[in-house]
Amino acid sequence: MVRMAWIDLRVWLLAVAVSLALGTTGLAQTAGVGAAEEGAGEGSVRWRAGDHEGALQFWESKLEGAAELPSRERARLAYNVGVAHHTAGEPLRAAAWFESSLRLAPRWDDAKANRDLARADAGLDPKDMGLVGGFVRFFTRGEAEWLALLGGLLVLLAGAFDAFRGGGWGRGPWLAILLLPFFWTPLLGHIFQGESEAVMVIDEDGAALYGTPDTGRERLGKLNQGAESLVLDRLPGWVKVLDRGEERWTDEDSVLSLMR
Repeated sequence: MVRMAWIDLRVWLLAVAVSLALGTTGLAQTAGVGAAEEGAGEGSVRWRAGDHEGALQFWESKLEGAAELPSRERARLAYNVGVAHHTAGEPLRAAAWFESSLRLAPRWDDAKANRDLARADAGLDPKDMGLVGGFVRFFTRGEAEWLALLGGLLVLLAGAFDAFRGGGWGRGPWLAILLLPFFWTPLLGHIFQGESEAVMVIDEDGAALYGTPDTGRERLGKLNQGAESLVLDRLPGWVKVLDRGEERWTDEDSVLSLMR
């Protein structure tokens, strides 16, 4: 009986290891983002030549309409733009661009370190996503979908093996079910957040909020510098954002869209 229980445990551990190994094929796609200048082309040449403004303009132009570029390349470009703004003494803009880079490559340590440095230079605290939020943001949406699929396959394999054993695998299937929250939480978090555009306040004085897109109307508050909010609508020069459950309008120059 002891030997049989040990065999069952090894089979269980092997199933988990195989599932996680398969998952790394999807999880590794953004984990290996390299140096900021890698693949940056002409922008890197301008930067090394001391033409920082020209490099910034080149990288920003590459990002315009760059949805077709791989996430890894967009992350590099956003990172380079962040470096350029930080060098130019604009830490809030830099922090927003580093945050954009991390949304595309969430496990890029250099981007995370530079984001926190830029936030500190702007007088902001390090960003704290919390335990669940940090776990969700550890994966991209595509990776979260793969992880959820692997969790479902693990339960199916456990159930099939238990049926093959004539129901004699004991707690094996239940252990697989108990692991499902680990596999499904990132995807549920991404679904809950939706695909809505988000912005970050880059004005040192904050983003003034109005009930209508008209600065002549009564001001209804503001979003502090570094605050993030979902975008509900846009008009020329204006962005409708969500503030504590209320829909408000703010000047688009006071916020920067975060890439996704």
